[in-house]
Amino acid sequence: AIQPTLFGIAPAAWGWADGGTVDLASASLEIRLRDLTGFDGRCDALFLTTDTAAAPPPDGGTALAQWRAQMRGETATPETTATFDLVVVGGGFGGCGAALAAARSGLRVALVQDRPVLGGNASQEIRVASRGDRRYRIVDEIDTFDLQNRSATTIDRDAARLALFRAEPTLTLYLSCRAYAAATNAARRITCVDIRHMADGSRTRLTAPLFVDATGDGWIGAWAGAAWRMGREARATHQESLAPETADLQTLGSSLMWTSKTNAAPVPFPTDLPWAAAVAGSAAETGGEWDWEYGINATLDTLDDAEHIRDHLLRAIYGTFANAKLNPAHANRSLDWVPYIAGKRESRRVLGAYILTQNDVLEGRYFEDAVATTDWGIDLHMETGISYRSTYKNYGRASPCYIPYRCLFSRDIANLFLAGRHFSVTHVALGSPRVMNTIAQLGVTVGFAAAICSQQGYEPADIYRDPDVFAALRARLDADALATPSWPANPYTTASAIVDNLDAARVRIVGEWTASTSDSGKWLSNYLHDGNTGKGGKYVLFCPATPLSGDYTVSTWHSAGGTRATNAPVWVFTQRARAAALAVNAYARSDTPDVWCGNEETLVGRAGSGKYFRGFLGFDLADLPAHALVDDVTLSLTIRYPDASSVNETAGASGITVHHLDEPFSPGAVTWNSREADTPWATPGGTFATNVLTAIADPPYFLDVTNGQRLVFPSTPDLRARVQALLSQSAPDKILRGVVCTPSLETGYTSRKLYRFAEARLDVTWVDPSVPPTARLNLKEQQAQWRPIGVFPAGADGLRVAIGTGGTDAYVTADAVRVDIARSDIDPDDYDGNGLPNAWERRWFLQETGTDPLADPDGDGSPNREECERGTDPLDPRSRYTAGTRLLLQ
Repeated sequence: AIQPTLFGIAPAAWGWADGGTVDLASASLEIRLRDLTGFDGRCDALFLTTDTAAAPPPDGGTALAQWRAQMRGETATPETTATFDLVVVGGGFGGCGAALAAARSGLRVALVQDRPVLGGNASQEIRVASRGDRRYRIVDEIDTFDLQNRSATTIDRDAARLALFRAEPTLTLYLSCRAYAAATNAARRITCVDIRHMADGSRTRLTAPLFVDATGDGWIGAWAGAAWRMGREARATHQESLAPETADLQTLGSSLMWTSKTNAAPVPFPTDLPWAAAVAGSAAETGGEWDWEYGINATLDTLDDAEHIRDHLLRAIYGTFANAKLNPAHANRSLDWVPYIAGKRESRRVLGAYILTQNDVLEGRYFEDAVATTDWGIDLHMETGISYRSTYKNYGRASPCYIPYRCLFSRDIANLFLAGRHFSVTHVALGSPRVMNTIAQLGVTVGFAAAICSQQGYEPADIYRDPDVFAALRARLDADALATPSWPANPYTTASAIVDNLDAARVRIVGEWTASTSDSGKWLSNYLHDGNTGKGGKYVLFCPATPLSGDYTVSTWHSAGGTRATNAPVWVFTQRARAAALAVNAYARSDTPDVWCGNEETLVGRAGSGKYFRGFLGFDLADLPAHALVDDVTLSLTIRYPDASSVNETAGASGITVHHLDEPFSPGAVTWNSREADTPWATPGGTFATNVLTAIADPPYFLDVTNGQRLVFPSTPDLRARVQALLSQSAPDKILRGVVCTPSLETGYTSRKLYRFAEARLDVTWVDPSVPPTARLNLKEQQAQWRPIGVFPAGADGLRVAIGTGGTDAYVTADAVRVDIARSDIDPDDYDGNGLPNAWERRWFLQETGTDPLADPDGDGSPNREECERGTDPLDPRSRYTAGTRLLLQ
């Protein structure tokens, strides 16, 4: 007999453990494993060999996979092949919605699910009640909206859901099958997905012209080479106020909910569980809800550390229940349901033609390609003082709030749809549409879109690019709607915009204002008041969008009160002033000669393994008036020429950042803009952990830049506020000082990656409140209604509305501003009248309504209007115009 060997002690991670030797009397034997703890012990494989000197098999990765295949006698090609019109991988609500919609449209569909049941987090294995707007009949057929979390009724619902799918004649289910590879061709199209049955190991290759990644983790997209993100974007990346200042890898965590029950007689339970007590501590619990969550910490990866996250929660469950059993009141209690599949909230997010952001959700942005609605507020989870418990904060959402079709297909892989929580969305925005019924809406959309593509010969992207084809998709969605469908009205036939004081992207606050909720009649959740102090030095500048040229009615909203001013000044500006400042000594560098520094340039990055560079900037704003109200600030750096010795890779996760610097410096004498690898940064630079003014999260590769190319940094509230502070305060000078860094290169890289910058430029726009006010508001009366100020023309500069405090002797409040226009002369080929045809905007996946012709999304120095005229790609800085041709050069 085999000598007793205690497995599971070493190694601490997955790996092979030597079980000794044994003499076998027969070529056939039975091996049994006994779990000595009784709590979720596991073993992946047993290996028997007659070669006592053989080295252990590989511990993991590709080597272990190859060794397994060799032991099983497998070839690279699966044993069987099956061909379909559409392959859907993932049997959660997104995959279920896509598969049903496509199959009922006549497509031959394969639905691959790595569990024996459908429904994902809503199934009996995880038991999360589905939430969110159902909108479509297919969603209503598969959802569990009427249940509560942890309900055992999910067992019956799983059976009913499975019967529903098995009744579809053109739908083939591959249950308990896990996809493990996807292949692509030279055209970056997926040709097949390989799957393995989790019980018998058999393999099948599934081929199709179209694929849906509904895995929730973006596995198909990742294997195919699609661009994806994981973790939190930096605040400046999409101007999201709820995002962290610096990007990181933190995601929402995973949960194990659980229940126990009371029996007629005492039920024993072991209480000496040191491996569980290490997590549970002294806490005693008899059940757990959604907030039994782990994995929020940025050091944990919900993909690579999924088993560790699940095991930590299991230890918490068993440990806290063991503590509860010490109480005689729980003598008759036993565990009822403890899952071993964790409910995951977030991992990868695959990038599509559009990325849904926080501002889209909170503002209810209009999308001409809206296909689904989210009615769940932005729900973000945070850690607590207990490792296995979480808390949350709900930041709300607009009503209605729509999701565009452009988020539902990969921007890189031509035949890949997305239907899961890994669709094209930021971390913050995902807090809203991640609930299951909303994800099911996305699946239904993708299924109908796939049918149009298959039956009419289109690609996923074509459906957005052609308004008539998109109208056909809308018609199919409308036919499946539970109620009379409602879609957002085109705001460019009747344009209206409301800006609330909470809108950081469109409000500039000068001076000390206090947010208050004291009085009723406020617009949204609060209003600002000046505290009846600092008169003449406080302003709130509202910057509404005025997408069309024409006359707008401008109105204000306020809550009235007996202590309010009767003469609060308000200005309506139809023009803005502009100024451009070049950096003072823009070519400043260390005065220490070395081989890396050329004349008249600033170096930023890493020069090999031993030298790091930062650039420094100083913009003199003395020519701007002290009373100016800053509307917008844009910083740009011009490439002098590519550094030929650099490795052509990314700048790393943090991109290029610009940090504020208080201390003056003398460009000809400083030495703190460079350092050797074994020395710290000298002051006043230091580590720059804070004070980020603006950043380019994903700058171009080091050798993809061209001579004279401008890298444009986004305008941010921090950058605007710093410029405003310099103008408003009695500072010794009016110089905006900053340091340009590549934080990732300063910590995690050894190869040479260097940007060579020449001109640095700061563009500022402002309005001038030194002119007489347009009107004065009586804040004592007319509470809680829109009060028109007048009608004003909005041209290229739009409209800006400022509320001030000068000349008042009582409290001034600022709450919200509204602008309205009604037009009958809309050009159907250019709804927003911006000079960019609707068809061109759709061709490049830009918003058909509201695209700024002067914006430069790819940062190559050519705004959208020039890109349109030249026939180049507005989203690709490598797309260049050559005289005499209108070809797109890649």
